[in-house]
Amino acid sequence: MNMDVYFISEEMLGDEATEGDARRMAELLTERGYDVEYGDSRRGQFEDEILTSDWDAALDIISEEKKQCQPD
Repeated sequence: MNMDVYFISEEMLGDEATEGDARRMAELLTERGYDVEYGDSRRGQFEDEILTSDWDAALDIISEEKKQCQPD
C-alpha cells in the first residue's frame, strides 16, 4: 500500500455524503493531480495536503451533479 496516498471517505464530506460522493471526490482530485483514493483516512494525513480551493471546487461539482440527477 502506498503510504503517500491521501484517502477520502464519505465522513470527510459531510453527514449526508455517500460512498459514491467520496469516490467522485477522489476522482476529481486525482484529475487535479493529487494522489488520492477512496478509503478510510489514515492517521498522519494532514488536511493541508489538498488545497482548500481544490477541495471546495470538487465539492461544488459533486453538489451540482447531484442536483442535476434529482427529479424536479
